[in-house]
Amino acid sequence: MNDLRDERVFSAVAALRAFMNEHLAASKIELEAKLIDVHFGWPPFEPHHLHNAIRYLAARDELSRVEEPTRGGRRPPLLLSADTTGRSREQSDVAARKRLLMSRYYSYVEGSKGRESSLAGPAGEIAFHTALLSANVGTPMSTLTRGRPSLDTVMSRPVPIGPLDNGFVLQRFDTTGQPVGPWGVQVLVEVKNIREWIYPRTQELYQVLLKAALIKRAHPEALVLPMLVCRRAHVTTNFMAKDLGFFVIHARRQFLPSNHTLINNDHLGEVRAELGLADLVQGLEESSLKLLKGGLRALQRSYDVEEACERWGRFSSSDAILRCFQVLASERTYNRARDETLAELRQEVKALGASAGW
Repeated sequence: MNDLRDERVFSAVAALRAFMNEHLAASKIELEAKLIDVHFGWPPFEPHHLHNAIRYLAARDELSRVEEPTRGGRRPPLLLSADTTGRSREQSDVAARKRLLMSRYYSYVEGSKGRESSLAGPAGEIAFHTALLSANVGTPMSTLTRGRPSLDTVMSRPVPIGPLDNGFVLQRFDTTGQPVGPWGVQVLVEVKNIREWIYPRTQELYQVLLKAALIKRAHPEALVLPMLVCRRAHVTTNFMAKDLGFFVIHARRQFLPSNHTLINNDHLGEVRAELGLADLVQGLEESSLKLLKGGLRALQRSYDVEEACERWGRFSSSDAILRCFQVLASERTYNRARDETLAELRQEVKALGASAGW
């Protein structure tokens, strides 16, 4: 493997090796939290570098990946250090504890036996809707059903492929606080309240892009601006957003509902502390919504909305780009096909005049 020629992969290998030698067992979620997310400004490496570091050490038999069931029936994946001289019992105990904590975490974000839906999904959507109302950046278009927002129709037509999480008609202001155009911009929102960083190859990104492209094609005269809201997106996703004309808000939080009967506060505290998930938050505290509202106000006051709408209209009208969106939005598109389609998307975007440096 040539991964170590990349300085950041080299740093990831060194950090991962040291962490695993000390702690003996860990999940990838914990590793990302403790080795990457704690560096809010400039992390020494990013999730894809860590992924390559894991592959490198696994190929050298320094790490192994195991999945053993918990009492609840889950099989949370763990990485185990191969160097356990005199510490085999300790590793077994650490791994058992990590499995328990990861099982709890997955019960919050994936659902549990007898309850298929995630607690995190609705919590993220409600957090964004609360921030939207507080930031007062336009006219909300969604409706609330049992407190959960949803946007079923846009411009009197059903949203293709199922509802959007939210949407609003943007009201722009200039630097003096006076209303300014463009007018009537339909901001179409999907909220992805997940831990994984969103990359240009990530399937969840294309849910909003595909829906927004189909809506724009049905209403070519309308001004449409897709918006992705997520915990974290990779910088290349920001470059892609600039090229194509969509907007990304980084919440830097993963939201859970407050005072929920299925969340034991002590257990949640252990998950946060022991796995390093400091940004796993309950409820709608002002501090948790700060970056959501900040992103909305940036869209309202400083983002070049007119250029973004022009770009989105240009790129979403391409049949080739739409086909790429359809492939990349599918959960059945894996690895090689995903990478090949992303490469095709870059070429189509370049052909229409953008840099596609993502």
